[in-house]
Amino acid sequence: MSATAGKARSVLSMMSLIRTARLLLEPLDSACARALRDRIADDDERTAWMQLCRTLAERPDLTSAWIVYCDGRALGTVALMLVDDTIGEIGFLVVRPERGRGYAREAVAAVTRHAFTAIGLHRLAGVTQSDNPAAAAVLERCGFRREGLMRGSHADGAVHRDCWLYARLATDQELVLVKSS
Repeated sequence: MSATAGKARSVLSMMSLIRTARLLLEPLDSACARALRDRIADDDERTAWMQLCRTLAERPDLTSAWIVYCDGRALGTVALMLVDDTIGEIGFLVVRPERGRGYAREAVAAVTRHAFTAIGLHRLAGVTQSDNPAAAAVLERCGFRREGLMRGSHADGAVHRDCWLYARLATDQELVLVKSS
């Protein structure tokens, strides 16, 4: 393991609270996981939540997640997974009743800043299903650039769906990253 990978894993294991103007991102634990699980209402959200829980269980040393709160309400989650020494992947979910208020953009921007500054990543990627323009817009507003279409890369039962790959580099010009408090 390189020194960079060791530092990244060490920082992931010592996750801290992240604050923005409106949000509190709290490291995921069983209590806050229940708070979010109780707000998940539809099958798509449930599937995404279960996938995150599986990833956290399978790769606990390489994956971290935060529950996103606003005024004490659990709104969603943002997860960060190390892919390589200096490369990560970000994923996010906001429960349906809370969408359209900019929470996802604010939370993703805060974790992106954390990934580049506190963890020292060079590249952060995000993947969205091609039929989810709202998720794509969140990544674009946070300075991620669309790199390409990954055909048939998401298995949804017997159906394979296309996904867009987005990425942002630590060296990219600062666009819309929300400052942490």
